Amino acid sequence: MIRFLYIQVILITTSVFLSLDAEAYLSPTDIAVSPDETMLYVVEKTSHQLAYYNIASQTVTQTVIFPDPNLPTGVAVSSDGNTIYVTAGTADGVVHVVDRATGVILQKLPVGHSPVSPTLSSNGHTLYVANRFDNDISVINLGTQQETRITVLREPFAMALTPDGQTLVIANRLPVGPANIMTIAAQVSLMDTTTENVTHVSLPVGSTSVMDIAISPDGQYAYVTHEIGHFNLPTTQLERSWINTAALSILRLTDGTLVNTLILDSIDLGAANPWAVACSRDGQYLCVTHAGTHDISVIDRPALHAKLALQPESQARSYEFLPPLRRRISLAGKGPRSMVVVDDTAYIGEYFSDSLGVVQLAEGVLQPVTTVVLGPVEPMNTLRRGEYLAYNATSSFQYWVSCVSCHGEGFRGDGLNRDHTLDGLGNPKNTKSLLLAHETPPALITGIVPTAEIDVRKTFHGGQLNATFPEADADAVDAYLRSLKPLPSPYLIDGQLSAAAVRGKALFEGSAQCISCHSGPYFTDMQMHDMGDGTPFDTPSLVEIWRTAPYLYDGRAASILDVLAEHAAGPTLTHQQRSDLGAYVLSLGIDY
Repeated sequence: MIRFLYIQVILITTSVFLSLDAEAYLSPTDIAVSPDETMLYVVEKTSHQLAYYNIASQTVTQTVIFPDPNLPTGVAVSSDGNTIYVTAGTADGVVHVVDRATGVILQKLPVGHSPVSPTLSSNGHTLYVANRFDNDISVINLGTQQETRITVLREPFAMALTPDGQTLVIANRLPVGPANIMTIAAQVSLMDTTTENVTHVSLPVGSTSVMDIAISPDGQYAYVTHEIGHFNLPTTQLERSWINTAALSILRLTDGTLVNTLILDSIDLGAANPWAVACSRDGQYLCVTHAGTHDISVIDRPALHAKLALQPESQARSYEFLPPLRRRISLAGKGPRSMVVVDDTAYIGEYFSDSLGVVQLAEGVLQPVTTVVLGPVEPMNTLRRGEYLAYNATSSFQYWVSCVSCHGEGFRGDGLNRDHTLDGLGNPKNTKSLLLAHETPPALITGIVPTAEIDVRKTFHGGQLNATFPEADADAVDAYLRSLKPLPSPYLIDGQLSAAAVRGKALFEGSAQCISCHSGPYFTDMQMHDMGDGTPFDTPSLVEIWRTAPYLYDGRAASILDVLAEHAAGPTLTHQQRSDLGAYVLSLGIDY
């Protein structure tokens, strides 16, 4: 059960904050610790800056502001502590190379689309960067600055390197392939750093939203946070992880196998949206943040493995398995998304509170939890509150789910089908992206919910069983979802259509007649059409469709080429024409 503990809040008031950018919120997103463990480097995403936090004095001593319009996402520190590497950007992703002492940005290394999770080799010669929407890893020789790319799976989101430097473990956030199969699951990639060969380990069926990875100090195990979506069950209740399970999977790295998957939810209290995971250096503690319920699980790692040794492998454990081995501790801050452990203290980036949660991990500490506010605290405006509510699970019955639990980080879908009760049972449909949902009604593909505004209210009142959810909060969620903007497609070349896409555009608007239904600025006529099986479906927007596989109402098409093989004029086109048409569709944004 959750232990409600005394929490102290510390407000930093030093004049250093006079240098803050004009952005209202900090949004701590990633944390790295200096080699001597005296300083934390905190990426403050929405303020475009990096904060130097002194552990002993509990103060921010310096900030580095990044002038680029693109937001910083991740941070790593060289083994000598002199250089800091910060990833930033979308289609024009870069790594900022920062001189630690002066805070001067020495150079920018170009990488891929939406880079995250910079990871340094132990000798400091190689930097690995996950290019989220290029689905690959940049391997950068820091001496020559030569970059090579290694293909992984879908949306590499977090990485960790084994202590011997031999294996890079990569969390692929979403599953690959059609959604109408019973074996769909996200996978973890293992890259041999010497040969650069990549293998993959499948997580349990329904695994999605893989958010973070930690390696045990002995290099034997990787711990992976993720959700398990129960796509084979109708959404008729919330209790006991019926819709989603908060999970921690354990991989044995010596042979690349899944050892076990732990249920992080309590039997009557969800632990929605597991995010960051970290091990203490001595291996005693394994910690997981729950971004939707604003708390942290502290697990006795040696006791966990001793108990697992007595169990069959590759089986999900019951609700009763973990509680004797873990304490679940409430945080004062909101949205814990990043974490490092120094000795027996966890430092947690609390995204929506602009703060660091500080948790003493040893049992029996009188005052185990404090919160250090990293800067001036601005009240949440409508958009910020709407974002918070969309990621917050404490609005739901017993804290089981938030909006992001099914719609995925960024609200573009989780790659799974869901069997909603609004349009009957037994007809699961692919999770729809919420980008432009308010501009392109109806809300559900069957048209049963006419607008996104109605769907938001049905979600909180019915889906999350919160009959008292305030109308003002629903308005805030509407405002936040309307604010979502499409990212530039990774299929564009220097921001322009490729030659194949130009040919595809001519087909789209001409003989293929795609434009007859996918028309207007959002590439949808917002009408219902019978696609030949007797059931009319809403015409989906094609804006940012490169990001939202699988396709068709039941997710049976893994790729756009699979769609064109059976949809509309696609079967009458040649292979080259379908390839060109697919290139255009995958390039679409509001500007094309």
